[in-house]
Amino acid sequence: MTFNYCGAGCAGGSFPSNTHVFAFLDQIDAFKPRAILVSEICESQANDIVTRSQSDSRTWPLKVLFTPIGANGSATRPGCPLGNDEGFGNAIFIPESKSFGTVSVLKLTADETGTPDQPGAKHPQTITCADVDSFAYPAVVCNTHIAPSNTPTKPNLIATQIQTATDFAYGHAGGKALIFGGDMNAVPNSAALSGVYSSGTPAGTGHFEEIDNCHPNARRVPAPGDSDYSRCNVPTHGFGAGDNPKKIDYIFLKKGYFKGDNDVDDFSSTVISMPGSDHRLLQGSVNICDGSPGC
Repeated sequence: MTFNYCGAGCAGGSFPSNTHVFAFLDQIDAFKPRAILVSEICESQANDIVTRSQSDSRTWPLKVLFTPIGANGSATRPGCPLGNDEGFGNAIFIPESKSFGTVSVLKLTADETGTPDQPGAKHPQTITCADVDSFAYPAVVCNTHIAPSNTPTKPNLIATQIQTATDFAYGHAGGKALIFGGDMNAVPNSAALSGVYSSGTPAGTGHFEEIDNCHPNARRVPAPGDSDYSRCNVPTHGFGAGDNPKKIDYIFLKKGYFKGDNDVDDFSSTVISMPGSDHRLLQGSVNICDGSPGC
């Protein structure tokens, strides 16, 4: 599962209310994800989700690994519930009974290159990778949020961030299964994602399948004639008046380590509208395997 929480202020500039938190927790309880990748969340909100998930009324208790934006120090946002007294960044949630192993964090951009929603502001972007024991086989989960705009001095900033994050995630995982995702701020047919998608997709040169990538047709852009056109590469952002809805949130799966219910190219995914955020939640189901030939 992945979701841009918009914790420092969507919906008229207010951070998510109890209604928004409950809706997120309801979806977690219903889907029972083994890993959740969340971006744009305040540290107090991440901790609140954990606390509420562990209450008697909930069925899927969680623990969290929170990473402030930037690999070093704590980035803050005035829009968070505690203002500059708390961190703002990304979070990985796993079931409470499971554990985080080795964690690595890389800063992707310099301070001046932008925040999730304010290019030019003074926060860098990061990727966080963690070994987890949430699955049947050893696995790594990596979460990132790519700064949304190129700059006059860095016209390839988005593509550079994505490739750097992809290489970092792949290197951390080594011979383990890898789930790599988050808010990429790039559409599926963007050249910036060619180094992520595997050679089984058009122009792909990377090592990953995407959970909502028009399977089994392996297209990066849905065509109206596709039998699964209604569900592949479903938009996750841009639903306001005058907006152009598009997919910019992803769950990438290291090729050779995951299968769908029927074959390796038949994953199951759903995009869900959520209150309190300008993004929709993306979740999917796959079967993990050990990476051996034909697994």
